[in-house]
Amino acid sequence: MQQVRKQCVTLSSFMKNLKKFSDSNGLNNNAQKLKSQLKYVIENSSFYKKKIVKHDKILHKNFNFEKLPFTTKQELLNDQKQFPPYGSNLCVPFEKIKRIHRTSGTTNDPLIIALTGNDIKKMAASGAVCARTAGLKKTDTVVHCLNYSMWMGGYTDHQILESAGAAVIPFGVGNSKQLIEIILRLGVTTISSTPSYLNKLTHVLKEHFDIKPKQLGLKLGLLGTEAGLQDPEYRKNIEETWGIKAINFNFGLAEVWSIFGSECFQCQKGLNFISEGNLFIELIDPSTKKTLEIEENSKGEMVITHLNKEAQPLVRYRTGDIIEIASTKPCSCGIKSFKFNVIGRSDDMITIKGLNVFPGQIRGIINKHLKVLSGEFQIILEKPSPIDNLYIKIERSSSATSPETEMITGKLINEFKNLLFITPTLDFVPHGSLTEEGTKGKYINKIYSQ
Repeated sequence: MQQVRKQCVTLSSFMKNLKKFSDSNGLNNNAQKLKSQLKYVIENSSFYKKKIVKHDKILHKNFNFEKLPFTTKQELLNDQKQFPPYGSNLCVPFEKIKRIHRTSGTTNDPLIIALTGNDIKKMAASGAVCARTAGLKKTDTVVHCLNYSMWMGGYTDHQILESAGAAVIPFGVGNSKQLIEIILRLGVTTISSTPSYLNKLTHVLKEHFDIKPKQLGLKLGLLGTEAGLQDPEYRKNIEETWGIKAINFNFGLAEVWSIFGSECFQCQKGLNFISEGNLFIELIDPSTKKTLEIEENSKGEMVITHLNKEAQPLVRYRTGDIIEIASTKPCSCGIKSFKFNVIGRSDDMITIKGLNVFPGQIRGIINKHLKVLSGEFQIILEKPSPIDNLYIKIERSSSATSPETEMITGKLINEFKNLLFITPTLDFVPHGSLTEEGTKGKYINKIYSQ
């Protein structure tokens, strides 16, 4: 009885301090939304009610948002195992759930994602702004080649493309030969896919059609869900091979928001943060967990709080994505929020003999040799970091010969030594062998028991 009374007093104190909360922490126009959302979360989420009560000491003082505890994906996964299927963070009755997704499970077990009708509408509306910013027009026909099997990049992104006004072909993944036939028959102008999938299609075009990618007549590539396009050489290779404008279009996380970052078609100088009324973004030092200023050249882990999500809202969610702020000035397209680039994921960092290496750094070296290499690679880890040697599978380009591959081996080793101070073991594999149809490129393959 005493514990119940203590929790009631704590929550009462929390709500009282919320009323005093202002935009003194730089929240500007989103301060009121944040207050309303936190009130909603405390009243409807058993998951967050416990987290807040657990940290009751910070709530009796003047309210400070930065002192609220972080949320991690592992916490959510553990909670869904304990309270299946949606976890104790479900804030609505079951009849309000209108769509169910799951995360891709790239880095751990899949998380079940529930959406209400309002959640779906808001995602479609803000995602449509991303699509239009990326250059999609009402006169375009876009073939959508992402997995529809519960992955948010499938149906929800399809809905976003429709909301932007384009005609959408829901092709999904598999049967790349038929995809080529559809593009040729319907005069498709735009493709929505992973960047690595274009590499797979290049292989199919050569083997079954004997035509070059440019001959398909595509104009725009809305590409994303995996890294790569921030590398100028990789993007240049795609654009020259396919004759398209390659746009880094759909940055998002299923558990947060389907798409909230997209490049501008005009300038392509970083991902515009496009969901300011739906998400509150923080930047933290992943080691110290201290909040960093969102200013040009700042680097840190992106932390996100929902401002109006109904089904499974998140508070101070650590995304694991390490980003760098490219600019805080308004974009030429009219978007006024900041621009950012994704450096890598905190859980993708590999420690080799005391040196920290991200897959993006390895990609940068490989992409200097795209006449011989396709740009696809896979790091094979036989044990968790730290490790003594790095084993990398590297995919040849479709036209590469064995002598050409042998000639660049020494160059690659020297570049790894000079730029990253490591000497990896390289294994060159046939073109198309590291890319699965319509899936995210898997740049790290952990073959040990996790």
